[in-house]
Amino acid sequence: MGGMNEGGSPPNYVIETEPNDGPGQANAFQDGTNGFYAEIEVAGAVDVFSVDAPIGSTMSLAISDGYGGCPADATMSIQGVHNNLILATSATELCPTLDGNADPDLATLASGGTYYIYVSAPAAVENYALDIVVQPPVCGDMIVQLGEECDDGNMTPADGCENDCTVTPVCGDNSVQSGEECDDGNTMNGDGCDSMCQYEGSVCIESEPNDSIATADPDLTCLFWNGQITPVADVDYYEVIVAVDGSRVQAEVVDITGMGCPASFDSTLYLFNGAMTQLAYDDDDGNNACSIINNSDSGAANLMADTYYLAVHEFGDNGTSAPYQLKVNIFPPGCGDGAIQAPEECDDGNLSDGDGCSSTCAFEAGFCAETEPNNTQGAANVLATCVDVQAAITPVNDEDWFQIDIPAGNPDLRIEVVGPDGVTCGGGDTHIYLHDSGGTLLGEDDDDGDVLCSLINPTTDVFAQNLAAGSYFLRYTEHNGGSTLPVKRIKVSVLP
Repeated sequence: MGGMNEGGSPPNYVIETEPNDGPGQANAFQDGTNGFYAEIEVAGAVDVFSVDAPIGSTMSLAISDGYGGCPADATMSIQGVHNNLILATSATELCPTLDGNADPDLATLASGGTYYIYVSAPAAVENYALDIVVQPPVCGDMIVQLGEECDDGNMTPADGCENDCTVTPVCGDNSVQSGEECDDGNTMNGDGCDSMCQYEGSVCIESEPNDSIATADPDLTCLFWNGQITPVADVDYYEVIVAVDGSRVQAEVVDITGMGCPASFDSTLYLFNGAMTQLAYDDDDGNNACSIINNSDSGAANLMADTYYLAVHEFGDNGTSAPYQLKVNIFPPGCGDGAIQAPEECDDGNLSDGDGCSSTCAFEAGFCAETEPNNTQGAANVLATCVDVQAAITPVNDEDWFQIDIPAGNPDLRIEVVGPDGVTCGGGDTHIYLHDSGGTLLGEDDDDGDVLCSLINPTTDVFAQNLAAGSYFLRYTEHNGGSTLPVKRIKVSVLP
């Protein structure tokens, strides 16, 4: 600063420190000062200053001589930079000014942090003053700005908006606060967490040690168990008593709100019988990295009346967890349980009408199930008015044959295999074949449908187009012939 005015700097300005021609050497703005008093020593030189601004702030910058006038030496430029991005706004004149109250690039800053101010001139400038004003968002001005959750115009705590403009925590906000045992995002009773955010009778707390079947927490008809994996390698066992043959068990690991997954918790969940035989397992089919054993899982369905055990682990048994909740439901056998039992004709796992299987587990119009034996063309089931047939490939190497009668008019034929939901494949590798009445193979498909399910599509399959009137035969198998297939739906469409 050899050329700095010997009279010194104007009051409340910090004299710049050279070198400061890049962000790594920037002079940092000091709170309580007006800014900097500096010089451009040679033409084209750059001075760099830094200022920290909270999110939602408004910034204003101005260059003067510090005494109410403009620097006399040259036109000057001022430019703001943040996160290596040059702000769109800049100013070049004798007294350049960037007013955050009028310039959107410096108003209500969307990103907090360090901003860099570049000052330059095409000629040397002996003295100039850089004014820096940062106005952070003001809590209590009734304007919700970036960085604020609320602003009710006062600084009164616990009135819904705190004195730091964050929302006052209340029961039902899905966040467990001091004085709350739980918070499931509502204030309803009867869902395990009551209207005062206290556990209801169906919620139980694990009792350590419970790291083996012998020390498992007993079945207390709890719908929810609250537990925590700690210390490292801890395991939590819970007893489940099935009272009725044919029942199904569903268990899910969630957070203490009963909805999400505890932060950073990767759980695994096991279902064992009393002999410690593993019946079902899941890693992360639940929320995020949490586990769920669905009542439709083969090992959790059609259970005999007995005592069973659920075990919660941290994946790898090499970490701990935040508090979690284990939701347990036992479903007795009946319509809607996904298992066909007398006198049911069907059971699609729900009690909805209009989906092919009625709320009383009877087939609706156009829907039917295969009748065994139908493993030869001569024993084929005649579909007649049935356009959606349920069939299973069992035992291994089973084949299911169906007769499809094509009317006059040379229609097309579409055949698709799907899972019980009528849309997705649902597991297994299927194969379908279309034969004429004499048994001659017209065409086949392996997996043109969803995943590994089959689809004969007349749009691309010429052999299914413009069929002459008569009887045709569908042969349905497991693709490799070495496995069984669960119940699937075969959807048949005769298209004009």
